[in-house]
Amino acid sequence: MMTYSLKLYENSKIKSPNKFLGLLVYLILSYLILSSMHEMNFRL
Repeated sequence: MMTYSLKLYENSKIKSPNKFLGLLVYLILSYLILSSMHEMNFRL
C-alpha cells in the first residue's frame, strides 16, 4: 500500500514542479489511504 502511494507521489512530483504542492498531495493521499485502511479494520 505504501509503495502505491509512493508511486502516486513520484507521478505528482513529475507533473508539478512545485515540490511543496507535490508533498501536500502525497500527505493527503497517504491520509486517505490510512483512513480507509482504518475503516476496513473496524469493519473486520
